[in-house]
Amino acid sequence: MIKIPQEHAALARLYDDALDEMVGVILQALSDGRKPTRDRQPELSWRDNGMPSLTDGSYFSSAGPLKYSSVLEPPYGDEEARRRGAYPADRFPVLHALTAMIAENPSNAPGLAGLQPSPLNQTHAQLQVAGAADLHLHRFGLVATTEASRAAVLRPVMNGLLKARLDLAILAPIALTRFDFDRLRLAPNAFIMRMSPQLQKARWSGKAYGANGHDAVLAAATHAFVLTGWGLPNDNFWALGQTLSFRTPAAREAIEVLFAALRLVTGIETGYAQEVRLARGWGTWPHMDWPQVYAVGARRYPEAFDNFGWIRDDIPMVTTNQMKEVATVYQAMKSQTAQRLDLALRRFNTATTRDDPSDAILDATIALEILLGDADNQAIGWKLRMRAGALAGIGGDQTSIDVARADVAKLYDLRSTIVHGVTGKKATKAAKAQDPEVGRRLAIETLRGVLQVILKFPRYLDPLAIDRDLLLRPSA
Repeated sequence: MIKIPQEHAALARLYDDALDEMVGVILQALSDGRKPTRDRQPELSWRDNGMPSLTDGSYFSSAGPLKYSSVLEPPYGDEEARRRGAYPADRFPVLHALTAMIAENPSNAPGLAGLQPSPLNQTHAQLQVAGAADLHLHRFGLVATTEASRAAVLRPVMNGLLKARLDLAILAPIALTRFDFDRLRLAPNAFIMRMSPQLQKARWSGKAYGANGHDAVLAAATHAFVLTGWGLPNDNFWALGQTLSFRTPAAREAIEVLFAALRLVTGIETGYAQEVRLARGWGTWPHMDWPQVYAVGARRYPEAFDNFGWIRDDIPMVTTNQMKEVATVYQAMKSQTAQRLDLALRRFNTATTRDDPSDAILDATIALEILLGDADNQAIGWKLRMRAGALAGIGGDQTSIDVARADVAKLYDLRSTIVHGVTGKKATKAAKAQDPEVGRRLAIETLRGVLQVILKFPRYLDPLAIDRDLLLRPSA
C-alpha cells in the first residue's frame, strides 16, 4: 500500500476495519448454512484457426467464481430483511461510518474529489468493501483477515483513492493476426504480448462502451500492442470512468504508429477494434479474476473483416524475426520529428483500412505527394515517378527503378480516373479498366515501398536530397 498521509489515515483505517467487519459477517453467514452464488461471466473458447471467441456466457450456467458476499443478500419473501438491506447499520457499523465519511470527504482524498452527496456514492463504497471481502476469501481461504491480508487486498483500492496521479497502460488488441511468440519488447515504453484469458474476459466485459466494430472481430485477437508510461490526474470514480471510456487523440495516434510499423514490415491486413486502458497498481473495484480495464470501441480495420473474417483459414502469421524488424522500424519512426512523415504515415494507415478502394488510392497518392513533392508543383507526376524510382534503386537495380516508375505512373492514372471521372481526358484506358482492388493494392504497396526506404535513409525526407544525391549525381 502507498504510504498513507496523516490527513487520510482515518479514511484508510475505516476501509481496513470495514473489510475486517465484512469478512467476519460473511464467515458467520457461511457457518449458519447460507450458500453463495456464482456470477455469470464471459466465456472464452478457441476457433480452429487459432482465434479466440468470446461470449457473454449463458444465463443458465453461472461459470464465475463464488461470490461469498452474496450470502448477505436478503432472502426472498422476508420483507423485513429486504427493507433493512444487505448491509444494515446494526450489523455493519464500521461500513456505515465509512460511507458517512465518504459523503463528507473531510480528508479531501483525490479519488473522492468533487463528489456530490449521493446514495450512489455510499453504494459504491459498500460494493467496494464487499468485493474486497470476496477477493480476500478467494485469495487466503475462508479465514478471518489479518493486517497483512487486508493490506494486500485493499492496496489497489487505496491507491485509487489516494494517489494524485494514476498510472495506465494503453492496449490495442491486434485483430485477425497470429504470432509465433508470447512477448517481445519494441521500445522502452512499448511491447507486444499474448493476452491472458483473464485480460480477454475483462476487455470483453467493456465492449459496449463506444462500440464501433463487429463484436466477433473485437474478440478475434490473441496479442495486443502495449504502451506504458501513460497516466492521468486522479478524479472521483464516476468522472474517472467517463474519462477512460472515451477515446483520446493522443492514445489513438500512439497506437497508429505501432500499426504502421507492423504493416510496413509485414504487408499484412490487420487493425484493431478496441482500445483498452489498463489500471496499473490501482483500481476502483477489487477484481477476483481479471485486471481492471476501461475499453473504448474502435473500427480501425479493413471492412472485409466484418464479412466473417474471424472464421477465415488464412490468418497471417507474424514471426519473431519479423517483429524484431517491426521494433527497428518503430524506433526509427519515433526518432523522426518531420511533420511530413507523420502525415504520410497517417495516410498510409488510413489507406489500409478504407472501405472504398478509390479512397485508399487517393490517400496513397496524397501521401506520395507529401513525401516526394516539393514547393514547386510543376510536373508533379513526373517528379514523383523519378524520385520513387531513385529510392527503389537504393539496394536495387535498373529493373527495380523501372518498376517503381511504372507503378507511380499507373497510380497517377488511377488517381486521374477517380478525380476526373471515367470519361476524363486524363485517364488512360488501362486505368479505366483497372480492377479497383488491384488498384488499392498497387497504391498501398507503392507507398509502403517508398516509406520503407525513407525510414532507412531519413535524409531523403527532403525530396531535394533525392534529386541531389540520386538523380543529379555524376555517373561513375
